[in-house]
Amino acid sequence: MDISNKGAFSFEIQKKLDEYSEIRKRMLKDKHCPIYHFTPPGGYMNDPNGLCFFGGNWHMFYQFSIDGVTCWGHAYSEDAVYWKDLPPAIEPEGKEIACWSGGVMIENNRAIAAYYSRGRGIAVAVSSDPLLMKWEKIGGDIPVIPMPGRGSPEAEKYSVYDPFIWKNDGKYYIISGKFIISPVSGKREREEFLFVSDDLVSWTYLHPFLEHDHFSRNGDDGACPYFLPLGSKYVLFHYSHMSGPKYMIGNYDKDRDKFVVSEGEALTGTSSFLGGLLAPSAFPEKKDSLRIIYNIAENRKAAMLNQVMSLPSSVSFSNQDEDQLFFKPIQDIERLRSGLSVRSEKNVLLPANLEYVMEGLKASSSEIIVEFEAKNIPALEIRVFRSPDCREYTSVCVYRQRGNVNYRHFREPDYGFRKCHDSVLMLDMTNSSLDCGSNIRTPEMQSVYLAPEENLIVHIFLDKSVVEVYLNDRIFCVGRVYPFLDDSKGVSIRPIGGDITMKSFECYDMKSIFECGK
Repeated sequence: MDISNKGAFSFEIQKKLDEYSEIRKRMLKDKHCPIYHFTPPGGYMNDPNGLCFFGGNWHMFYQFSIDGVTCWGHAYSEDAVYWKDLPPAIEPEGKEIACWSGGVMIENNRAIAAYYSRGRGIAVAVSSDPLLMKWEKIGGDIPVIPMPGRGSPEAEKYSVYDPFIWKNDGKYYIISGKFIISPVSGKREREEFLFVSDDLVSWTYLHPFLEHDHFSRNGDDGACPYFLPLGSKYVLFHYSHMSGPKYMIGNYDKDRDKFVVSEGEALTGTSSFLGGLLAPSAFPEKKDSLRIIYNIAENRKAAMLNQVMSLPSSVSFSNQDEDQLFFKPIQDIERLRSGLSVRSEKNVLLPANLEYVMEGLKASSSEIIVEFEAKNIPALEIRVFRSPDCREYTSVCVYRQRGNVNYRHFREPDYGFRKCHDSVLMLDMTNSSLDCGSNIRTPEMQSVYLAPEENLIVHIFLDKSVVEVYLNDRIFCVGRVYPFLDDSKGVSIRPIGGDITMKSFECYDMKSIFECGK
C-alpha cells in the first residue's frame, strides 16, 4: 500500500492518525524534540518489537503505554527512514493486563508475533493484513506458554519473559529470555529457554538454549532476544537490564537445538537508562546483513520528552572473520538530506593541539561526515553542539591505536605488537548542557581494530537531543544531550599530539520525517 494514500484508511483510523499528528505538532515545539529520529505520538515508548519487512513495507512495533494501556504501537515505512504512524497493532484483550515485548517472524503471506503477556505468559498472534493492522490471537487471551506457578516444578526449570519466534524444519521455536540461578555461584546468569511447537497452539519446553556462554556478567539477563542467521553463523542480540544491550555469535546446533556461543560483546559501557542505548529489534536484510534498531533512553530528571528510536543500521561480519560484527547506518538515511551540503571543506591541514572552529556553521538536526588521513597521532576531538564561548559542547574523540591489543591481528604475519592495538571511539557528554535538569552521563566508549594505513572516517548524526556517532562504519556510540544555550550549534575539530590533514568535511541539514514538522 502507498504510504502517502491517506484515503486508504477508514474514518475511525484516520481520526486516530489525525489525533497523533496534532500531538506531534505540540511535541515538536520543544527545542529538544528530534525531527528525524522516530518518537511516539504521545504516551510512553519503550522497547522496539518485531521489526520486519512485509507487503513491501518495513514495520516497526514498540511497547507503547497510552491512556493507561500498554500495547504494541505501530509505524510503517517503505525505507525504514520515513515512518508513518498506525493505530496500535496488538492490544490487551480479556484478562490481559498489558502486551509487552516480543518478536515477529514472516511465514509465506502472514506475520507471526510472539510477545510477553505481562504476568500471564507468552502469547502468539498472527496477521495476514497488508499493513499488519489486524491481528488474531492464538487461543484468544489465554497465553500459549503460561507463566509457571510460583514453587511449581516448571518454575524450577524455566522462566517466561520476552520471547522471540522462528521456524526450522517444519517446527516453530520460541526462546524466552531471562536468567537462571547458578548452582555454583548462587548468582543469576543470563539464559534463553527453548520451547517447540508443531502448530503454534501446543508448546513443549525443551531446555536452556545457550551453551558455552562465557561472555555474560553475573546479574545479566537475556531480555528482548533476537536470534537470526548471519553468514554461516547465528547472532543473538538481547538486552541486559543490568549492563545494557549485547550480542552473541555462534553456531546453531539444530540436532541438539542448542546455540553454541563462540563470541560476545557489549554495545554500551555504562548505564543504558541515563540517555543510552536500550533494547534491540532486528530482521534480515539479506544473507550477509541484518537491519537493527534500538530505543534510546530519556536523560532528563523531568522526562518531558520520551525515549526515541535510533536510526536503523546494517549489521554484517568483518571482512577478516565471522567473530566480530560491524555496524553502519543504512544508505537510505541519505534521503533525509535537505539538499547540497551546507558546509564542505577538503584537504585542510590542522595544526596540533589547536581548535579549528567551523566559523558560521550551525548544526542542530544535521549529518556530519569527516575523513582524516591515516596518521597515528594519539587522538583527535570533534566538538558538536558547541556554544561560541565553549561553555557547552559534546565531545567526540577518536584515540588511534590506544586501546587493547587485538589478538586477531597480532597473529598476522608482519604485524608487530605496536600495530595491533584497537582504536577507541568515545562520546563524552560531560559538558553537553548547563541545565542542571539534565543528568550527567559517563563517557561512552567502543573499540575496534583499524589498520595503520586506514583513514579515519567519523560519521555523526545530530538531532536536537540525540547524538549518534559511527567510526569507519564499524562501531558506534549513542547518547541524549540537551544543550541549554540557544546558540550551542557549533562544530570544531582539534588534533591532539600531532598535525593531521582533514581530507574532507561534509555537513548536511536533515529533513523531518513527520509530515506535521515539514
